[in-house]
Amino acid sequence: MMLDLSRNGVMTVEAVKKYADMMALMGLNQLYLYLEDICEIEDHPYFGYMRGRYTEAELKEIDEYCESIGIEVIHITCGIVVAASGQTALVLGNLQP
Repeated sequence: MMLDLSRNGVMTVEAVKKYADMMALMGLNQLYLYLEDICEIEDHPYFGYMRGRYTEAELKEIDEYCESIGIEVIHITCGIVVAASGQTALVLGNLQP
């Protein structure tokens, strides 16, 4: 299951845990969190601006909770990088706190 957490307001940690509980009841065991720019990054205060963001501790809390109920969490980040030449590239990554 994938949750796109980067749209509109950011789900609370408790809401993500509730979602994971429902997944576990259905026998699902992987949760993809699409984070885009809503994870806290040192020296980048505008990540998640006006929408909220997750701290490293909050992401770890989600991971640990999900692991305790048999769900693997995969964090997906995405960003657009503009090279010195002016070309743009889409960068996808797997963020592990």
